[in-house]
Amino acid sequence: MTLHFPKKYLKARIVVLLMLLLMSGWLAAHEYLEKNLLIIHPWSDAVEKGAPRAILGLEIQDITAIDRLIGASTPVAKSVSLVIDGKTADAKEGIALIPGEHVVLGEGSNHFVLHDVLRDLEYGQQYPIFFVFEKAGTVEVEFLAGHH
Repeated sequence: MTLHFPKKYLKARIVVLLMLLLMSGWLAAHEYLEKNLLIIHPWSDAVEKGAPRAILGLEIQDITAIDRLIGASTPVAKSVSLVIDGKTADAKEGIALIPGEHVVLGEGSNHFVLHDVLRDLEYGQQYPIFFVFEKAGTVEVEFLAGHH
């Protein structure tokens, strides 16, 4: 048995489908093109206010000039640290960005940690973060809570 809907409902169904896709994160992919690199999908764990820590990850690609990711800050946590090889990194150490390489930071590898979260990081919501690069300076982007 096939159901037939009048064509007048087609636009409404498309709008509803697009809204559902946006809410699910399918169309919420976020990229930030800077002069010498592309920051892709910064994300964090979704956690409640007062959480002692939340992991934050991202990808960096299309790197065209040597640089170094040395830190980050956000108004939603007391502090942010960079973890390299399981240890909190010295600000001078950072993550080397080499032209042609694709850098992935996240759980189980190098990543950032948000310490003492100051507000709920709700699943699917975006929050500001400022990544600090040795040469490119400070770059403001938004990270998405709960989407890895």
